Amino acid sequence: MLRSGEDALAEVISKRLSAGGHDIIAQFNPRRIISTAARVDRTSIEQRPCFLCVDHLPPEEMGIPFGDEWVVLCNPSPIRPNHLSIVYRDHVPQAIAGRMETLLDLSRALGSAYLVLYNGPECGASAPDHLHLQACARDGLPVDAHIRSLAGSGGGKLERVVLAAQPELEVFVPRPYYVQLIVARSRDRGAIGRWFSSMMARLRDLTAHPSEPLINLVVVFDDPVWTVYLYPRGKHRPDRFFIQGPEQLTVSPASLDMAGILVVPIEAHFDRLSAEVAGDIYAEVTLPEEWFSVWLTVPPHPGGTGG
Repeated sequence: MLRSGEDALAEVISKRLSAGGHDIIAQFNPRRIISTAARVDRTSIEQRPCFLCVDHLPPEEMGIPFGDEWVVLCNPSPIRPNHLSIVYRDHVPQAIAGRMETLLDLSRALGSAYLVLYNGPECGASAPDHLHLQACARDGLPVDAHIRSLAGSGGGKLERVVLAAQPELEVFVPRPYYVQLIVARSRDRGAIGRWFSSMMARLRDLTAHPSEPLINLVVVFDDPVWTVYLYPRGKHRPDRFFIQGPEQLTVSPASLDMAGILVVPIEAHFDRLSAEVAGDIYAEVTLPEEWFSVWLTVPPHPGGTGG
């Protein structure tokens, strides 16, 4: 399975698009149809065996322990090279509370060549019933290039709206951008953990979500500094995912999609994915502009997030 998945990755077709004026990568990857189109309603989950539990893994599959609670497995349907699933040993629901330090420790252990990600249970996780993280090769990640442009000499498309500038923690929002994104940087593991807890509490108050606020996370480590990309979401899947006919697009944005690698598992849908449609999808699933701006006490940028 893994060999087949890796071979298929070599045949993935990509094209560059512009979402809100920023370059992203659209990827035709038919092996991802199982994850992208996964049924994640309660009834469907209850009727299928959990494919992340050890009793249901292929008997040939083995993993590497990460601490006492996690196992690192190879993902047989990779989006990027060296795609890993980091699975909690016990069958507990997908939830980030109390787990941010694990993402930080994992990114440090893997090093700067990797990114580590978390998909919320309603934001792209195909197994919301079993706690898991993912990691993969970082090279060429669009959001990295977008944020690096902020450190240039000027003339770029983005501006930095600073939310916190402390000796141990920097937090800012890039504006204007095609999705809502909060960036935090620190070499202090504890400072990031405290910041993240406060952000989740604020998001919970804002959205009044009954469980975990809708988020995606991408974490990278450039020794000695962690960078956390936090994507607050307003919606799980775009309307185009559900409609029938020529406008249907089987796209279910998760962390990598939000970070600029938009995965489409059906070739006809990939062919009709345009820059305008990609921008519309991002604008639809991100936290609404008016909510985000009021919440951050940042004036809305003219034109919103859709570009």
